[in-house]
Amino acid sequence: MLYTAIGGGFEVGGNCHLVQFADSNILLDCGLRPNTAGPTALPDLDLLHRLTSGRVDALFISHAHRDHAGGVTEFRRRFLTTPVYGSEATANLLDVVSASWGPDASTAEVISARPSHERFAVTGGVDASLSPAGHVVGATTVTLRADEESVVFCADVAVAAHRLTGVFETPDVDTPSVLILGATAGDRLHGARKRMERKLIDGVSDVMQAGGSVVVVSEAFGRSQEILVGFRGAMTSGQAPWFPVRTAPEVARVCDVLGGMLEHLAEPMRRYVENSRRDLFWGDGGPTTPDSRAMTVGSAHAWLDGGAACALVSVSADASSPLTEYAEAIAHDEQSAIFVPDSGDEEALPLAVRDALADGWLPSPDGRLKLTCRVETYDIPMHADQTQLCAIVNSLQPEVAILTHGRPDAIQSLRHKLAGGRPVFTPTNGATFDPLAMDGPRDDDALSPHIEVVDADGVLVMQLGADAVTHPDFRRHFLGYERIEARFDGSRLTLRPTVDRDDD
Repeated sequence: MLYTAIGGGFEVGGNCHLVQFADSNILLDCGLRPNTAGPTALPDLDLLHRLTSGRVDALFISHAHRDHAGGVTEFRRRFLTTPVYGSEATANLLDVVSASWGPDASTAEVISARPSHERFAVTGGVDASLSPAGHVVGATTVTLRADEESVVFCADVAVAAHRLTGVFETPDVDTPSVLILGATAGDRLHGARKRMERKLIDGVSDVMQAGGSVVVVSEAFGRSQEILVGFRGAMTSGQAPWFPVRTAPEVARVCDVLGGMLEHLAEPMRRYVENSRRDLFWGDGGPTTPDSRAMTVGSAHAWLDGGAACALVSVSADASSPLTEYAEAIAHDEQSAIFVPDSGDEEALPLAVRDALADGWLPSPDGRLKLTCRVETYDIPMHADQTQLCAIVNSLQPEVAILTHGRPDAIQSLRHKLAGGRPVFTPTNGATFDPLAMDGPRDDDALSPHIEVVDADGVLVMQLGADAVTHPDFRRHFLGYERIEARFDGSRLTLRPTVDRDDD
């Protein structure tokens, strides 16, 4: 077996992972890098072509997010005959979700939908199955089997139950050979989800009761729909005062598709909609239904025509972002507020926009939109955190784990927790290696990390020679760490990698 990160290795986004069994080439996800356009947003499809001699036997799409599925159209231009597999919900969602991704985005008609837990042949002695991953509607874990080897691919997963989706289900395989795991929240520890959701609802309610209006920022698919049904539930149960909710077009389009997919929602939510005979997201503000409506295209400034309201919008990094359009209406109102996610997720809030908000402005077609309104943060997690990811690894008991899709510090922090139980690799893009050979990818250009040895005489800085750094055991445990701490224990020198930054 060989593994190569075509994209998504030691980075956020661009997810694209090649697994090769003998003569079979299987690709897992083909996404774009966050808030980047053109060729640099894509995984290295030229490298993929070289490694496979132009033949990819199957592509699996884990879920309908840009960083996992946004490159499918370009992939299909180069690999015309490759079948693309995913869940039925992902196939139904991709067309509308991808509308705002740009010219390299994917479309739905290429997806061959497969039900959960169905085991089917892919090619050349390789079979596959999909199982629910939580995270968002339609998200799946992919399991590949070839002879005695197996691979489980967990791109983005959620262990805690969300309102619209179920939770991560253990794949139908015992002790997989290799686990490829996304580490987006590998350095985070989430609080109780209901308490975090309650904090957002209370914050919005307080602003509305004080006479202000609110813009809540979230990605178009996933967290936005969780927030909408959370608002509605709090209002109808009397836990929050009633306030009008206005949803921007790019979010509303996804809501409309999900509203027709009740069979793919979590059972409690499906039962509620069927029994109440109410729309999943929308209401006219009658005696028993909160005022929750979709805005029409081009009406970003009209969301306050009926008075104070709460708008739910997505965001992009440029001046034409829906956030800027909606924020213009409240930018100079000290009683109003913008709520932005505190998850560190680039898809939810680009770093450039986050920095601008911290400085009190937003990109605008006129230059800069100065903000007088408050900027608040909230966190409704959509990814499994460090403890939950460790629990998944401990439950599956893979022989080897490969960590991908995360900020370098998040990946290394999770690796730090998992080290010792099994080999844990954190490959960079382009590195091809056999994970079951246990020696991991080589990086001949990598610098030897500094090792700080602390004893009674103070701190001694050491640097290992090339023979030690290239040894398989060293690469397995220390590859990618910039700093290693050590201590003397009698006559024994104990090394420990650290994710702490060296302030010097």
